[in-house]
Amino acid sequence: MSRRMSGAIVALATLSGLLAIAPPSHAAVAVEGPPVDYVVLARDGSSVTAAATAAQRLGAKIKRSNQDVSMLTVSATRTDFAEQLSNDASVEGVARNVAIGRTGTPQLRKGPGAEGGAASANAAPAAIPGAEPLAAQQWDMAQIGATPTGSYRIERGSKAVKVGIIDSGIDATHPDVAANLDRVASRNFAPNDKVLDGDSTLEPVGTDPFGHGTAVASLVAAPINGLGMAGVAPNVTLVDLRAAQRSGYVLLEPVVNALTYAARNGIDVVTMSFSIDPWLWNCVNNPVDTPIERSRQRVAITAVLRAVKFARSRGVTMVAAAGNENTDMDHTLIDSSSPSTGIPHDRTIDPNSCLYLPVMAPGVIGVGGTNIDGIKADLSNYGLPVDLAAPSGDVFQVPGVFGPIDSTNRVVQAISRDGAFNSGWIDADGVPIDPRVFTSCTGATCAYYVYQIGTSVSVPHVAGVAALIISKYGSGQPDGGLGMDPSLVSARLFRTATPKACPATYDDTFGPATCVKNAKGTNFYGYGVVNAAAAVR
Repeated sequence: MSRRMSGAIVALATLSGLLAIAPPSHAAVAVEGPPVDYVVLARDGSSVTAAATAAQRLGAKIKRSNQDVSMLTVSATRTDFAEQLSNDASVEGVARNVAIGRTGTPQLRKGPGAEGGAASANAAPAAIPGAEPLAAQQWDMAQIGATPTGSYRIERGSKAVKVGIIDSGIDATHPDVAANLDRVASRNFAPNDKVLDGDSTLEPVGTDPFGHGTAVASLVAAPINGLGMAGVAPNVTLVDLRAAQRSGYVLLEPVVNALTYAARNGIDVVTMSFSIDPWLWNCVNNPVDTPIERSRQRVAITAVLRAVKFARSRGVTMVAAAGNENTDMDHTLIDSSSPSTGIPHDRTIDPNSCLYLPVMAPGVIGVGGTNIDGIKADLSNYGLPVDLAAPSGDVFQVPGVFGPIDSTNRVVQAISRDGAFNSGWIDADGVPIDPRVFTSCTGATCAYYVYQIGTSVSVPHVAGVAALIISKYGSGQPDGGLGMDPSLVSARLFRTATPKACPATYDDTFGPATCVKNAKGTNFYGYGVVNAAAAVR
């Protein structure tokens, strides 16, 4: 996950100047430019047609429509298109359909051995008889009770339960993921972008050129098959809901479309291990932002909140990452890093009037990270948006010293060959050239695995446990699936989590962090560390 990950609902300011667009005969001479794609939000469902008509009057072409959230995607050549259309009474907001974030590894402070470090000189832990070959390296699964003597003994998940991975794709050729992937239900909502990716092709489902989605999927549901690793819910069904371009960038429209598709197609749980960039915090009325910047943030907030609300109303349990900045999300702070795609400027952020998305969207389960010792990871954000904690790995294993790249401080996951190659971690022959990546084989079958860190790693642990809960306690649905109200799923996740008090001492090498009690438990862990065995016991 990138530095942007993931609460109060912000009262969204309405756009001013709600005048109908003047007839073309009275309009000022428009300046034309190259075609630009825009996301247009109508005020409500009844005004979508009016918004489309207004856009067409300005010369726009309607490319796609999402009626569930009253959203249009249009292409226009007028340079003043957004400004003019924003003045129409049927329109809530208009923004260019540009990257809102990136899925991938966190951007960490650099230092000796930072995000790379030295390979561990220690041999890999000895294999556990009767378990998957990499089980001894999966400290994360041991921490949450997803083991042969824990949750696997009681519940491994039902094929009828579907977990949507809203990410960079899932590699259908990876032998430790493929068996659980439903390619028929999978969709790619993210055509490549000419600027970001070099072309505008729509890549087929079952591909993952970035690698991150395959990694997330493996933690949810890598099967118990005698190869590599096992996921939290090794028998559930994975659905590839690709929302990231080949480059790993995430645009607003694909995220919204993935969520509404999940809601309409029986997806029980979705993972959101990505960020809403270019703003670390999205604010509707920050005085240091320009009017255009405020408008873009307003559109992102409105669209995401609409999509989340719709998905939850249709029975989708949503899990998102808390973020990797070691930020206290409960108190006023200074953001000096936004926008990440422009010229950053200092912004005073009040969490009561700004949203860190998607984790702060109401109804989304927010997840912070823990290290191998079960303590808050140095990198993990903390505060009321954190409902649960789960293994993320960590930057430091010894205070002040960046840890080696191995299973003593990172989490083992599967990775696509394309993702490993495009990241520069294997060569053209497939030979690992970076300590992050290695191969594990059973007989003649081999696959790639990776050591990763970040709260995006925490998300699939919680999503997997949610899938186990639905598998065991969900009720039959008309389509033959198992469904469960997200509020009931959340309640059981919270009730069965392992409570954790504030640590007596805390290593603040990554930056100071103060643990306090709150309404859930603590600001570090929320209700506690997710517990797969207790959730299905």
